[in-house]
Amino acid sequence: MMTTTPLFTATPMVRGRRVFLAGIDWLPVTLRAGKNVKSEARRRGADRVVSYRYRDSQKNPQWVMGLVNWAALTLPKGCKDGYALALLIVRQLKGSGYAIIALDNARYGFVSSIDGVLINDVVGDKPAIAQAQKNFCQFNREPEGGWQIFAPADWNIADSQPFNMEGLLAGLRFPASARFQVTSRKRRLLGLFTLCGLMLAGYVGWYGYQTHQEALHQAAIRAAWLAQQQVQTSPALRSPWHDTPRLMPFINACAERWQKIPLSLAGWRFKEAQCAQEGTLRLAYSKPVGATVGDFAYRVKQVYAGQTPPYFNLPGQGDTGGFSQPVTFTISPDTRALPEADNQIQRLTTFAQRMRLPINLQEEDNRQVSANGEERILPWRRFSFSLETTIPPTLLFDELDDLGLRLHVITITLNQGRLSYRMEGKLYAKS
Repeated sequence: MMTTTPLFTATPMVRGRRVFLAGIDWLPVTLRAGKNVKSEARRRGADRVVSYRYRDSQKNPQWVMGLVNWAALTLPKGCKDGYALALLIVRQLKGSGYAIIALDNARYGFVSSIDGVLINDVVGDKPAIAQAQKNFCQFNREPEGGWQIFAPADWNIADSQPFNMEGLLAGLRFPASARFQVTSRKRRLLGLFTLCGLMLAGYVGWYGYQTHQEALHQAAIRAAWLAQQQVQTSPALRSPWHDTPRLMPFINACAERWQKIPLSLAGWRFKEAQCAQEGTLRLAYSKPVGATVGDFAYRVKQVYAGQTPPYFNLPGQGDTGGFSQPVTFTISPDTRALPEADNQIQRLTTFAQRMRLPINLQEEDNRQVSANGEERILPWRRFSFSLETTIPPTLLFDELDDLGLRLHVITITLNQGRLSYRMEGKLYAKS
């Protein structure tokens, strides 16, 4: 079983018939796909798209598109045109800087740019936006003239001024480059499609009934087999969620380690960190022009007193280097009974949808083969999952009960000044 929840949502600000969207999901696309962004957006499941083109530091052309499911937004009747608020704000930044804007009483938007290129388009509460602002300033070199900064007065950010949001949105005209385009094709042969739809519905209904009966039959066989296995003499099984770190202790232990890592060693820039349940934080750095692997190796040994050996992608280009650090986790067993699988799946999926996180959920085979070749079915169900976000995990899971939920790996990636997080783990449920 696989469940995939697309992002493609945003926070709307409605002015008349116009809608200005903040917190859009921006995705890089190939040059070929960039020439037909509507088709690419449609393929990814979005019904509206906006795109922009820029040149990277090597002067190569790049395409980025913002995707939205317009139908999923809660909008008043009559709303027609949608605009990417971040693209309008970037025009006001005039180069490199950021803007913090109040969207409502509890949420803020954070938009940043470097040399006129959009870097961040984030929506969250005050702690989340403060963290986004900190990450942006920490991982990007301040230009000679300083950042251009817009922020509410009560944020007390030096050299900042409030952003005139109402003045911006009160404009009569907005650039077409910031307007969302509809991705759907015009419908043709509607009558034929309707007829085919009715025929298909009849078939699906019959097929669905047959499938349901088969599922009930298979469930009965599975239950009988499980009962048979449980009465057989076998070594005691240890519940894996009892022997692994719980959600927040795992995240906090990883965060305590990665917050201390140097962002640069001998000129090599931080690229990626991976914190694993096995008790390691593995770090990767990229080589700048003119640097050598010897420089990096010497600096690692100097900083960490020879306690951790450096590694490189050798044989190869030698443009990535890294090292590992130990992480200590505290185990505190959770002896609560597991919920049913449907409840667990719905609970995790609801959380992902509420936080606008893409989730991939896949059920694993719950058969186990012993050393002597005997096979048995585990008395629980397990699902592997992954979540991706730009919100630091320490701020993400406060309201989620970790019953039957464990993380195994957190991967942090720095790309064009943006930190992103990928979390992988297991979800356990009653069999």
